[in-house]
Amino acid sequence: MDLIEAYKKMYEIRVFERKAGELHARGLTGGYVHLCIGQEAIAVGVSEAMRRDDFVFSTYRNHGIYLARGGDPKKLLLELIGDVRGCSGGKGGSMHVVCGEIGLVWTGAIVAGHLPLAVGFAKALKMKRSDSVVVAFAGDGAMDEGVFWESLNLAKLYSVPLMFVIENNRYAAHLSLRRHLSIRDLVGVLDKWGYSCIGCSVMMSRRCILVPWSVWIGLGLASLRSCCVIRIGFMVISA
Repeated sequence: MDLIEAYKKMYEIRVFERKAGELHARGLTGGYVHLCIGQEAIAVGVSEAMRRDDFVFSTYRNHGIYLARGGDPKKLLLELIGDVRGCSGGKGGSMHVVCGEIGLVWTGAIVAGHLPLAVGFAKALKMKRSDSVVVAFAGDGAMDEGVFWESLNLAKLYSVPLMFVIENNRYAAHLSLRRHLSIRDLVGVLDKWGYSCIGCSVMMSRRCILVPWSVWIGLGLASLRSCCVIRIGFMVISA
């Protein structure tokens, strides 16, 4: 990984998010806008380990992954203001950004609602004997939803080429992790489900540790492409 280029991409995301926040504060965007300020390294590190023919299912906090995957910032900005020239034709807004050109299949406003769709998409790839993989992002708040655990179960049962990336920013909207989830050891509980699970920390303020966990993600995606054994990857990243 070129760390200079990674930093430039993170900086681009940070600048875009600040501008998006300004536009929203001025009432120029439609609907809600959820920013990923402080979580830029996650999108960049994961995207660096992915191939162009891989696919992404993300949450409504999706601007970072769109830009990290090579999406056009101008088209994203147009999407936020409902312009037909936007990346989703002006119909998606901030929370429903999609772009087939970069493999961004789905982003949505329903917490954890995209996870079973990601499982089904990965199942289809496996049936087609494709070596592409699916990466599904979710926040720690998604772990409160029953469909989160149902998706884990089905993904494991079907052994699909899917990697879950949990962006643990310690808050489900405004509610802290300790107030909305009884589980303290997120990595440990997922290990018990039989997942290959890695716990990581990303400190954006003083230093960037993109290299170590990007390598781990790359190794995880490589194992998912294996023709002999298809295993599910899982990462819990604390921002």
